[in-house]
Amino acid sequence: MAYVVPANSPGPSVTVLRQKLADKLPDYMIPSHFVYLDHLPRAGNGKILRGQLTEQSPLEAPLDTSWLAPRTPLEKQIAGIWEEVLDLEHGELEDERGVGVQDNFFDLGGHSLRAIQVISRLRTTLSLEVPLRSLFDLPTLAEFAKEIERLAADTTLDSIDS
Repeated sequence: MAYVVPANSPGPSVTVLRQKLADKLPDYMIPSHFVYLDHLPRAGNGKILRGQLTEQSPLEAPLDTSWLAPRTPLEKQIAGIWEEVLDLEHGELEDERGVGVQDNFFDLGGHSLRAIQVISRLRTTLSLEVPLRSLFDLPTLAEFAKEIERLAADTTLDSIDS
């Protein structure tokens, strides 16, 4: 988690912050959540009072105007699975609209164990074997959904050939 005090209102969106940090930091060091504050709590000597950070009233994060809602039933289903597996409430996301098609599973707090849970739920709900590697190679909702559509089409063709 990172606390952000923007110099100008409304400040950069979470997407912009992640892009800037990605230029300077390895992926594992980029925070999964950003909390916007109007100021950092400080002691008389100027040191940040870390224990009081969670007591601050967060500002609303600037919306990323490139956010797109899931468009297909499959994208909506995958978004729902991601929200469940990542234990996300809409208010914890970059904006309150939910997982968007350009959201990256790992930027939302996903990791290998949660990726396995997503694959398991997809296997159960879609009766489809989805390679775990697919989520790592195609981590945005739109890319991942497109791959699942491709796998489903291949599976259908294989069953016709049999």
